[in-house]
Amino acid sequence: MTRFDDQERCNRLRLARSAYVGPMTFRHLLARFETAGEALRALPQLARRGGLKAKIRLFSDAQAHEEIARTEKMAASIVFWGEEDYPANLFVLTDAPPLITILGHAHLLCKEGLSIVGTRNASANGMRFTARLAASCGEAGYVVVSGMARGIDTAANSAALKSGSVAVLAGGVDHIYPYENRGLYRKLAEDGAVVSEMGLGFVPTARHFPRRNRIIAGLTAGTLIVEAPSRSGAMITARYALEQGRDVFAVPGSPQDERSAGPNALLRDGAYLVEKADDVLAVLNKSKALKDVFQTRNRRQQALALEAENLTQRDFSERDIDKLRDGIFSLLGFEATPIDDLIRLLDSDAARINAALLEMELAGRIERAAGNCVMRCG
Repeated sequence: MTRFDDQERCNRLRLARSAYVGPMTFRHLLARFETAGEALRALPQLARRGGLKAKIRLFSDAQAHEEIARTEKMAASIVFWGEEDYPANLFVLTDAPPLITILGHAHLLCKEGLSIVGTRNASANGMRFTARLAASCGEAGYVVVSGMARGIDTAANSAALKSGSVAVLAGGVDHIYPYENRGLYRKLAEDGAVVSEMGLGFVPTARHFPRRNRIIAGLTAGTLIVEAPSRSGAMITARYALEQGRDVFAVPGSPQDERSAGPNALLRDGAYLVEKADDVLAVLNKSKALKDVFQTRNRRQQALALEAENLTQRDFSERDIDKLRDGIFSLLGFEATPIDDLIRLLDSDAARINAALLEMELAGRIERAAGNCVMRCG
């Protein structure tokens, strides 16, 4: 894998930023049409077939060139899925970002790392313990990845600045959030890295933070939760780590403190108990997860080649797909449904179901969910 030429990079940016094109749809389109330019040309027809009555909103060539120019002006870089510099840990995810924008030292994303996250409403002891853990793991050679949020994230990102610290943002890399961390942001941009899959100027809402959390978990071999209520962004990050097959660590706490409810629950479910940095390092140093991830690159490429062959060489009639779309929509609700269930209930095959789902997603009628699932759009 190498760097794509300028035209393909521009087209991939346009494809990723166009309406209804999520990470999995982006990959399916590339598997089917091979180049982003061909996929862009096919989008209007696919969206119409899926039931979209209005014209699909495509990211324009001018918008793409403007974003690329603005990114270069602030000394940031865009790395696309499939390029050599794209982080291997992210590359293997089923919902890997089509692209990431990096401000700072991009090479840090390709080193061995540990994600450390927790509550914004952290205790003084929790932040002190986090800083000690982050510094020790950094000194041992691990890059620390977090979200630059208040509390635990701030302590983790700050303590690892000398050894390697990465912050993943829910907004664009030029949008400092929280603004009180502007000093930390500047240090990360100078000595570490700030990362986002969103475009410059993008201001996130609450629903964008879980999407950010999958990247925090995905960049590393393990995720450590220090303090977090049961329902929190940190626990969402832990769930993503488990789904991605990564190690999960938790710091135990008092059952009387709601900030310990999340870590304590993870420990009951089998997470690694952490009382000192050595507890984390002992697992990470023995883990073969990173080696397996790098080896998976070639297997993933082979799987995509087979997927492309499956989608491009099959001749589906519009009538067949029309019937499938109606059947799929009747089976879906507003909760996630496994695609395997659709294949079984409709007595069809994966290629036809995926072709129909692709059109329906581009029409804005369905959306993808974790675990190879889909649901109706609200």
